[in-house]
Amino acid sequence: MARPENPNYGENETSKVKTELSTIATIISDYEPVTILVHSKDLSEAETTFQGCGTYEVEIKPTNMNDLEIWMRDIAPTFVFAEGPSHSDLHGIDFNFNGWGVKYFSASNACLSRQFLADSNIPRVETSIVVEGGALETDGEGTLLVTDSSILNPNRNANISQGTIEKELRQLLGIFKIIWVPGLKDYEVTDAHIDIWARFVAPGRVVLNDPGPNRHMLTTIHETTKQILLLATDAKGRKFEIIDLPKAGRRLEPINPELCLSYVNFLLISDAIIIPRFGDHLADNKAKDALQTLFPERKVIQICLGEIALNGGGIHCVTQDIPAKGR
Repeated sequence: MARPENPNYGENETSKVKTELSTIATIISDYEPVTILVHSKDLSEAETTFQGCGTYEVEIKPTNMNDLEIWMRDIAPTFVFAEGPSHSDLHGIDFNFNGWGVKYFSASNACLSRQFLADSNIPRVETSIVVEGGALETDGEGTLLVTDSSILNPNRNANISQGTIEKELRQLLGIFKIIWVPGLKDYEVTDAHIDIWARFVAPGRVVLNDPGPNRHMLTTIHETTKQILLLATDAKGRKFEIIDLPKAGRRLEPINPELCLSYVNFLLISDAIIIPRFGDHLADNKAKDALQTLFPERKVIQICLGEIALNGGGIHCVTQDIPAKGR
């Protein structure tokens, strides 16, 4: 995770984002260790905030980046285990973050993956393609869901064929089957990452985000994604079971008619799942009940999400998983 130090955020906005991030980090630390990047000038404040906050350590890593973003799912490395009988060697893939198609390019954020891996003594895996972590959704058994609008976009992978991209993703991620859905170019900064639209809850089971009625472009994304998945099979030949999560309530201010709130952007942690609460109690409770049914063995923890959502992201977007070595 990372606390923002970025001129793109106003002072009040930054304060609200930090509060929400601290809540997320504190909850995670009850279940597993947390690493959070913090600007050096905020180090003392962060140490006070996270002192003794959970069962596990919150490791605070100081940085002098003056434009540190919060979207670690996209900017930090994507972690994988090396092939072999032990699967014990953790590596980090540096997917050449370019500011979501040079919309918000930052040389320091572009170098964050390389620097983090070097500081953490984790081998770096290089690639020729540009992909953000939020653009990748895998079932852990060889199936990958992605959107055309993000990965095949010339603002990331100009003059690279779909076949070349697929070959690279298969090799890097151990993937056997890739399912492409259209997404929507120029929708939000990410060009419609998959992680607000479709997520695996188990191999062969996918939850979809319902944007609600009378939102033509967003409804089209949802319906097209559903139809493609209903006709597809996964890497093991299974048909997909599709579950629509409830339409998210919209009680956030100011209301952006193009904003797509998503319960699908949840975070799985050890023995629990963290999901957003947007302020519409009926919708929030329906989403919690639905996900509790889908994850009966996990505790469902719901947190208020405001400023992070208004900036176009969610809990999954602001976190990146680092698997424990040897797992």
